[in-house]
Parts: sequence; structure tokens; C-alpha cells
Amino acid sequence: MKKLFLFCLLVISLIASTGLGYAADRPASTYSAAAVAQTQLAFKIDERQYFVVNSQGSTQKTLDATPFVAAGRTLIPIRYVIEPLGGKVTWNQKLKEVDITLKGTTIKLWVGKAQAEVNGKSTPIDSSNSKIMPIIYKSRAFVPLRFVLETVKAEVLWDPTEKSVLVRYPVPSLLTFDAPGFSIKYPDNWTKASDRTALFTSPEDDNQVVVRSQEVSSTVTFADFVTANVDDLQQTAGFKVLESMDATVGGIAAHKVTFTSLDNGVTSEFTQYWVMKNSTVYIVQYSASDALFANYMSMFSQTVGSFTLK
Repeated sequence: MKKLFLFCLLVISLIASTGLGYAADRPASTYSAAAVAQTQLAFKIDERQYFVVNSQGSTQKTLDATPFVAAGRTLIPIRYVIEPLGGKVTWNQKLKEVDITLKGTTIKLWVGKAQAEVNGKSTPIDSSNSKIMPIIYKSRAFVPLRFVLETVKAEVLWDPTEKSVLVRYPVPSLLTFDAPGFSIKYPDNWTKASDRTALFTSPEDDNQVVVRSQEVSSTVTFADFVTANVDDLQQTAGFKVLESMDATVGGIAAHKVTFTSLDNGVTSEFTQYWVMKNSTVYIVQYSASDALFANYMSMFSQTVGSFTLK
């Protein structure tokens, strides 16, 4: 009961931080959520109790099997996630197939297979780990949670300390930030630093997206800039380059680099996109602690995809 009570407090604090106006001294079951535009779900690893918050209020419910982590991914009986969001889940015992439908998106997954089918197209569940796949455990089909939710464009927030997952659907609307030389979209529930600074901070975890510009000599090519800056990152103590590759942003050739930095025992992770126009290099950066970095990567993909040079 103590663990459940602490989890209730966690859920209350997460929901309150989204600006829904709930009072933290009221029991979760008595919340009035009439103004909630989203459905929010809160799960905890190895706990059967979970919470659903929507326009009808806040309800504590019970899973028939507990979520768990395998190979660094959360697996869960997906019906308890998709149906509260308004979707449908069916199970084909003969084919060991899970069919998921939510607002125009159809996903097919098979027990023991690392490939899924999304709207008829074969898609890897996790391109970085072929061991991530649906499994049967204690006579229940468990599905990789993040893959499904990001495919249906839900927001997934992982708290490594509490080992809890917060799901929000639909995701926040995007607002446009216009600046000299560029424009970019950001979620309407993120905090904007000012009308002049392209710095946006997430509501819970202090994850940040920032856009900076840097003037370079007219004799410096984009290839020169990329080579020099990647070399600097690789040679600077405390930094580790995880990925460096060509990309495209706003229809313009770009470079993407992902790296970590270690400072006072804390590891932070960064993804930057570099784009050059004339003698100005624009740097679009997403940063977070290493443990929380995955929380907003799908959002950042939308944000950087909206980046436009003028």
C-alpha cells in the first residue's frame, strides 16, 4: 500500500504539472477533469494499478498482468493502453497476432517477430535492437509500449527513478516561433523563454530545444564547419560522439550529430542539426539528461522537421 500511495502522489504531481489545475491535497479518484482535452494514462513497472485521466474524471484501474522491462524497453498488455485512448485491439490466437487500430493508424504485431506492419508497410519495431518484439508471458501477450505509442503519435514520458510511464494523447498542438532568418514550431505546453529567444523547455523534465545561429567566415564551407566541430567534440574531455551523419532540414542539406557530455557525474545527451545559409550556421539542439532523453525524441523530430529558413 505504501508503494501505491507513493505512486498516487507521483501521478498527481505529473498531472498537476501539465497545467490542468488539480489540487494536490485531493484524492486522485475525486478529481474533476472536465477541462482535460487529453487522455492521460499512468503506469508503473511491476504494479497492477494504473490511472486514467480524461474528461470524465480520474479513475484508478487494475491490469490483469504487470508491465515489465526487458532489454531496456517497457512491455505491457497493450489493450489497457489503446482502448482508453479510443482505439481497438484484437488478438488472433492462431497467428499469434495483435491488431491495433487508432484513428486511422493500423498496426499489426506478431509474437516472436521484430518486424511490425504499420498501415500495410513493414516496419522494424526497434531498428537498434532486433531482440525487441512481442512475447507471451504468463499466458498474456506483451507488446513494446513505446513503439506502439509513438506510431500512433502519442506522447510517452519515462521516469527512471520511479520506474513509471506517463502517456498523453493526443499530443499538444504546435505553435510557430518566428525569428529573423528562420521559423520553427514547438508544443503549446512547453515554456518559451521569450519572444526573442528560441529556447523551449518541457513541462516536466526540463528537457530543452534551442535554436542558435553562428556567423562564420565567407571562406568557410559547410563541410569545413562540420569537420571542425565534430573533431572538437571528439577531442574534448567529457564528450562522446554517438552519431554523426548527413541529414536534411527544411529541404536543405544538413548534418546531424548526437553526443553525450559528463559533468559532475551527470550525463546529458544532445542531438544537434546544423544547417548553413550564406555565412550563417543555424544549430537546432535538443538536450536532456541521459535517462530522460528518449521522452521527447518523437516531439523533437516534429519540431526539427518544421524548421524553415527565410
